[in-house]
Amino acid sequence: MIRETYFIAAVSLACTLGCTPSAGPAAPEPAATAEPPSTSAAVQFQARPDTTLIPRSVLLGNPERESPALSPDGQTLLFLAPVKGVLNVWVGPVDRLDEARPITQDARRGIRLAFWSASDDRVLYMQDRDGDENWRLYAVDPATAKTTDLTVLPNVRALPVNISDDRPHELVVAMNDRDPAWYDLYNVDIRTAKRRLLVKNDQQLNRFVVDDDLRPRFADRSTADGGLDLLALKGKRWQPVFAVELADEQTTHALGIDVAGTTLYLTDSRGRETAALVARDLKIGKERVLAEHPKAGFAAVIEDRRTHRPLAAAFTHLRQEWQALDPTVEPDLAALRGPPTATSR
Repeated sequence: MIRETYFIAAVSLACTLGCTPSAGPAAPEPAATAEPPSTSAAVQFQARPDTTLIPRSVLLGNPERESPALSPDGQTLLFLAPVKGVLNVWVGPVDRLDEARPITQDARRGIRLAFWSASDDRVLYMQDRDGDENWRLYAVDPATAKTTDLTVLPNVRALPVNISDDRPHELVVAMNDRDPAWYDLYNVDIRTAKRRLLVKNDQQLNRFVVDDDLRPRFADRSTADGGLDLLALKGKRWQPVFAVELADEQTTHALGIDVAGTTLYLTDSRGRETAALVARDLKIGKERVLAEHPKAGFAAVIEDRRTHRPLAAAFTHLRQEWQALDPTVEPDLAALRGPPTATSR
């Protein structure tokens, strides 16, 4: 389920800045030298005589570090930090961040989304060229900084859909190479960029849910009245599961499936004032609410990496609030209450 979050983040990144494909992006820039980011948690400001204005660099400038993520073995941390003023991907030992080094050398627009593959030997990141919004997907070896373009074709937008511990060197990617308006689904080898077609999307499907064997299981499709239909792949046919009306279209959709393939997790606002985190039994179709909030809809989830069972759910009212669904995570959530946001487990 948290793997499906990569797809949500990728779509948000692409569509926040614009959703019209144009020219294809280029590969990362040649290497540039960089100094490790400061380990100080505080940003140092120079005294100014005029305190009525906040400098734009404070509001819009790059952070020292952001978007940290632990490697699957828990030994290495990746994060985004500037290289000559441009955000790039850095990696370093989790207990010795002063040894961190950049493994990308973008000198243009900066990298905004990076995450580990299911193995420890590749970092995946997205990048376009000068704001053209044709997001390409790259795999970089953190040991050598060698980068492989997984998108291959020009004038294509690639969005990550799922990774799996069971198939650590593969990735499911949605690409609009056949039809710019709709994304086909591919299995891509992160070491060689070799790809295999999983779904030819000639039925105007939107979000996909893929299981741990990297098989497509669910998708949704918009309806003429502004709602959507949740569909399940049975054999070679997409069959309806349930319909969602226009009022709930933005807040009801599938998130992911558990490792056993018997439970579908959803955000669901049907018949409710706010969206809840819901589990659906795929054998009998019964649903149960796992987490809800009276004043805010479901916003994020922390899952068990192996089983994909939700461990905590977040809701944002005045600020983000986490609900523990498993007692083992309660001490960690208690320690993080306040401004910090959980980004990796």
